[in-house]
Amino acid sequence: MWLQPVLPAFSQLLYARLFFDHPEMRRLFHNTDMSQLQRMFMASIHACVNSIDGLQFPDLQALADHHATLGVRSEHYDALGAALLWTLEQALGPNWNSDVRDAWAAFYGNIAGFVRGLEASRHDREPPPDSETA
Repeated sequence: MWLQPVLPAFSQLLYARLFFDHPEMRRLFHNTDMSQLQRMFMASIHACVNSIDGLQFPDLQALADHHATLGVRSEHYDALGAALLWTLEQALGPNWNSDVRDAWAAFYGNIAGFVRGLEASRHDREPPPDSETA
């Protein structure tokens, strides 16, 4: 894996940066085992990277459904993306440049856009709150 040697530190730094920049997001994780979340996030990124040529992403529908139950909003994906890019810059050091940044920004943006689309389609399928009483 591309970040295997620094994986635990990488994922810890990622979430530390996210909460530093966006302390209000900490509430989304109040009942979360952060060690497990960090492993799951990195495993998801790894799976997406490994499947990029075949465009077969892991089960992002389940992720979108789970995020909806937690109250994740569209802007949260932007915050996580910014934290991811910052953390990659720290991890890659002198190997970080504008091409690497642009590639990672596009990669994460595509995944986040896909999940946002799944969440939007989920909301479109749900009946309005008061439709049962009408």
